[in-house]
Amino acid sequence: MSPAVSRAKTPPRPASSDLVILSALPPSPPLSPKPSASRTVLRVLHHLRQLERGVIERRDYTFHLSQQELADLHRRIEAIPRLQQYWTYKLRYDYDAGVLTLRMPDAIHEIFIKRVETALQVSLLATAARLEASGTTEAAAELRRVFLSGNTTLNLQGVESSSQDSDNTPVIIRRSPDASFCHTSSGTNAPPLVVEVSYSQQKEALGYLADSYIVDSRHAIRCVLGFDLGYGRKKEQGREASVSVWRAGVDGEGVGICRADVEGEVFRGDRNGVDGVLELTVADFLPSTLAAEFSDAVLKEPITIPFAHLAAFLTEAEATKAVPPAPAPSAAPTRFRKRKRTPSEELSDTREESFARAEDDALAMRQKEDPEWIERERGLERKISKRRSGRIISADDATSGGAETAIPKRRSSRVHARKDREAG
Repeated sequence: MSPAVSRAKTPPRPASSDLVILSALPPSPPLSPKPSASRTVLRVLHHLRQLERGVIERRDYTFHLSQQELADLHRRIEAIPRLQQYWTYKLRYDYDAGVLTLRMPDAIHEIFIKRVETALQVSLLATAARLEASGTTEAAAELRRVFLSGNTTLNLQGVESSSQDSDNTPVIIRRSPDASFCHTSSGTNAPPLVVEVSYSQQKEALGYLADSYIVDSRHAIRCVLGFDLGYGRKKEQGREASVSVWRAGVDGEGVGICRADVEGEVFRGDRNGVDGVLELTVADFLPSTLAAEFSDAVLKEPITIPFAHLAAFLTEAEATKAVPPAPAPSAAPTRFRKRKRTPSEELSDTREESFARAEDDALAMRQKEDPEWIERERGLERKISKRRSGRIISADDATSGGAETAIPKRRSSRVHARKDREAG
């Protein structure tokens, strides 16, 4: 018997480029599809675009959103720089108990609140100068550290109104006051004093807002100044304007509440001023921890605005809005052209809904089994295009040499075909 012949192992031939051989390891799973937005979120996005472009009327709009939908709305707004800038710096909104309210003040509202802000700042600095002249330099220095933070959005951890306890489960509450006065030691999320101007809501809405500001902030907000300009009512009733002041208080059981010290006091009748003075105090502008360091006499120092000034601010705002636009000069162009918007800015509500439906259909399809992939105990196999091989090559076949035996056959057939053509 002939001795055993040792056979040298020949290196495997390179795989043909016409064949796709998969690795023995399964491929990485596909990326998770991006979840589609709810119909309500899409409506809010479309509404925000319309408001930002000035297409629809500037008034209050209300949407019912869950906290998850609100978070999704924020993510989608952040993806659109122009809309994010409008949401952050122009729009005022409140979110409470699953209700999102978009508030769009008009020119009367804006002009009036700016004049009130200026008057409060002037009176605040005058009080600080008066305290410094009397020798109370520390209180004067703290008053000068009070600054106007505008309509910065506040994130409050509120409590449910169904119970009187203060240890209820916190809920997300976001509010954008018309104006707020902060102190450098407390930051902008807990201003001691906020200002709200109602130009279309009922008086009860202002009281509800004040209660939410003071109670939901756990008395971090000490005072709420509210103005009711009387708009949205019948003309024959007269457009009276009133002011209210709410402060943090404690009831007989030691529970923190919101107390109305001044409620609906008229500062202007039917376009006529009323005698009186809006009086705030130093304690209204300082955080509670800082106010505890000063005497009652210092904390009760008045910061005032006469009612006649408030009436003049409102009359001036009304007159400014009523001024018609100036006529164009004779040399002005007669034809105009606006810059064309990008496709992303022209997305309409109907297209958004159609895209949402398409996303839902795509998600449903991805959740089904992909016909190009077969899952078996030995691994994953991929079907090769019929144009290339017309057969299935698995990872096991690739490693056992099945693919290598198929390669010379295909090459041999090509060689014979070429020789036949040359001979012919």
